[in-house]
Amino acid sequence: MTELTKNELLLQQQFRESLIIDKYDPQLAGWGTRRFRPDRSESMEDALTWNVFRSLRQIKPSTWIGPLFRKAFHLDLPYSVNDVQVSLWRRVTPPKDIHLPDLYYEIDLIIETKEFVWFLLAKYKSDIQIQPYNQRQSNQILRNIDVGLEYTKHRDFYFSLLFVDTYHTPYGQILTKQYQQSEEAILQDLPHRTTEIARLKGLSTLRWKAVHEVLKDIYLFNKCPFEKFVASQAGYWLYQQIEATETYE
Repeated sequence: MTELTKNELLLQQQFRESLIIDKYDPQLAGWGTRRFRPDRSESMEDALTWNVFRSLRQIKPSTWIGPLFRKAFHLDLPYSVNDVQVSLWRRVTPPKDIHLPDLYYEIDLIIETKEFVWFLLAKYKSDIQIQPYNQRQSNQILRNIDVGLEYTKHRDFYFSLLFVDTYHTPYGQILTKQYQQSEEAILQDLPHRTTEIARLKGLSTLRWKAVHEVLKDIYLFNKCPFEKFVASQAGYWLYQQIEATETYE
C-alpha cells in the first residue's frame, strides 16, 4: 500500500468527518490512493455519493429507484428491481480495445439488475474532466458511455450526470444534452460502438436537488420508521450541501 503524505492523511480525516453513515467501512480503507484537488471538490463529491446512496441502500429499492429514474428520464422504470445491486466506486475493467494496460475505470455509482445497468457520474463544485483516452482526447461522459456499453453486455444501458447546478458543471451538462440529442455525436467519438449503441436507452442530467426531493418524499410518506429516519438524516445533510452552493431553489 502506498504511504500517505501528511496532506493526504489530513484530507482522508476531513473526508471521514464529512460522513454521516458507515464512517469506518472497510471499503474506505483504500481512500488514500484517490487523488484530491486543493479545493476538496473531489472529496466532497465522494462524500455526497457515499452519504446519500449508502443511506438509500438501507431503504427498500422499489421505494426510491423508480422515483429517481423518473426524475432522471421522465419515464416510469420499465424493469423489476427485485434483484438490484447498488455499487459505489466500482472498479470496471476498460474495454479491450483501449490501450491502457493494467488500469481500471472507477464508476461513481452503478445501479443494475439482470435487465438494465445505470451509470451515474457525480459532480459537486466541479466540471467533467478532459484527458487522453484510447489515443485521443475525451471526456468523462464519453468514457462512462464507452465503458458502460462494454460492461452492460446484453442489458439495456442508461447514463446520468448528477450535478448541483450549471454554474459549477457547465461543460458537463452541455455535453450530456448534446449526446442526448444526437447519437451521431457519440459515434463520432466512439466509432467502435456502432453495434453496442443500440443498448443505450437513455442519457440524462440529474440534479442533486432532485435526489433530495426523493429523500424528502420517503421521509414524508414512507410508513417504516427506520427508513423515514435514514431518509431524514441523509436528506437534511444533502440539503445543507446544496444550500452551500447558494443555488438551491
